[in-house]
Amino acid sequence: MKAVYKDQNITLFNMRMMQFDPSHDMPTLIQNLAKSPSLLDIQDRTLIARTVALLTARKDFPTTVLIGASELTVLTAILVYLFGNDSPKRQLLSLPTRAGVAENDLVADLLVQLKAANVADDIQTLVERASGRSDFLIAVLPSSSKDDVRSVIDLLATGRPGILLVKNYGHISQSGHHEYCRDWGLRIVQLPDGSGELCNLAF
Repeated sequence: MKAVYKDQNITLFNMRMMQFDPSHDMPTLIQNLAKSPSLLDIQDRTLIARTVALLTARKDFPTTVLIGASELTVLTAILVYLFGNDSPKRQLLSLPTRAGVAENDLVADLLVQLKAANVADDIQTLVERASGRSDFLIAVLPSSSKDDVRSVIDLLATGRPGILLVKNYGHISQSGHHEYCRDWGLRIVQLPDGSGELCNLAF
């Protein structure tokens, strides 16, 4: 397992790079289910791991997961593999998976479990489907989808419990949401991998 990691945005030294270690379940699932595993960098893999960890902690409680980053739709297949499709306590919402998943029999067997209501062609529709609920929301969105990110911020700010994970939040080329969150009295955290995280842990 390598102790040094480098991509165009970040360099890490003396780290246990479990996100790439095939002896761990997440890297193995990514290798088998992702369309292009080598293109998933440390931020992508950490977002996947954080989402799985959050849903594992919430497995006995009502939760909606919204996957709105097309390159991370391998996460849709991973969640179906680990947790199954919808249950009375869990709803999975996703963009179409073709950009993120491999073409193999395992993926086909997993994705056939998705219903039409689980998938929408645009993030706005996914957010609208998630909005009418009061359960805990885990949303994974790209920073480039400014209006959709702010719609989820609005949900959390007005009482919906949940966590918003924003891909590429810290990238200079992307729109910042710090001021928007501050106007709501919230604080979005920029993490070293370039992602952002906003929480409303009220239950």
